[in-house]
Amino acid sequence: MDIKKMIYDAENKIKEQNKVFEKHRKKYDEFCEDGIVNGIDYVMSNFKICYILKETNSSTGFDLAKFVREGCCGATWNNISRWTAGLVFNKEFDGVKSISKDDRIKYLAPIAAVNLKKTPGSASSNNKVIRQFARDDKAFIIDELKAIDPEIIICCGTGDIFIEEILDKKSSDFENVENNDDLFYYWHNDKLIIKYRHPQWRRKTSKYLFDNLVPYVKEIIEKKLTSLQENI
Repeated sequence: MDIKKMIYDAENKIKEQNKVFEKHRKKYDEFCEDGIVNGIDYVMSNFKICYILKETNSSTGFDLAKFVREGCCGATWNNISRWTAGLVFNKEFDGVKSISKDDRIKYLAPIAAVNLKKTPGSASSNNKVIRQFARDDKAFIIDELKAIDPEIIICCGTGDIFIEEILDKKSSDFENVENNDDLFYYWHNDKLIIKYRHPQWRRKTSKYLFDNLVPYVKEIIEKKLTSLQENI
């Protein structure tokens, strides 16, 4: 493990991400940053995960990464903490059934989070508005993702908008997962794009949302690795 290289990589990712923000910020009076939560934890993670969300629940400009880094709150971030704990830290649901502020700080440190709408929003999003922002700000979002360079992109209720407006693909390009009606996937330039429910989906429990995401994502990755090895 080359610590100096990892530190350089982390600093460079944050630097390039911030360059995108500086350009993007000029477009709006009130701008909401997001991106990598903790650079070192992110580059050291066995899975570099970026969650694609809709907008920040804030009436003014906001720094989402700082909010998450400092412990955040709410059902959305508790579930994203559980999902990341399962994917990155190999936790089972029973080990993360209860989530504290310290848990959120720990489990969310290695992630990135990107909102498709970079202006203040509310707890209830309008998908037509989110889609228009994604379409209008496509170039900025692509540049941000290039800087972050995730290996896994988990779209949280944003899958159709992301694949159609950002990747210029069709929603039907997502592949079905056997025995799972809530998760779909698409390989894009060796990056795994996951279409999944919003973490605050109220129709199902936190356990359901964990069980229908974590093991299936691991299985998709394992199948990909097995396929690559067989083709060597």
